[in-house]
Amino acid sequence: MFRWSGGKSPAGPVSYSSSVKRSDPKKETLYEIAVPWAELGLQPKSGDGVRFSFLVMDNNREDDRQAKYWIALTEGIAGGPDSSLFKTLILE
Repeated sequence: MFRWSGGKSPAGPVSYSSSVKRSDPKKETLYEIAVPWAELGLQPKSGDGVRFSFLVMDNNREDDRQAKYWIALTEGIAGGPDSSLFKTLILE
């Protein structure tokens, strides 16, 4: 995993609790990650809005580090960082 937070935290590789579960009968892949609030520099409370996006890159080629395929919640990561394109999550 890689973190970029607009300069609030150092960008680079990080290690968070995560899992990937594949269901071939359903043709679904479930990605789960737990990022501590402290890592985000937030003290969340109900009603807060948080700009958020994520990107999953697919690269099975050992000879090429560039991902050929990716999927993202929003624009604003691949193609250049622009957090104004992220979705706003409202916390409950």
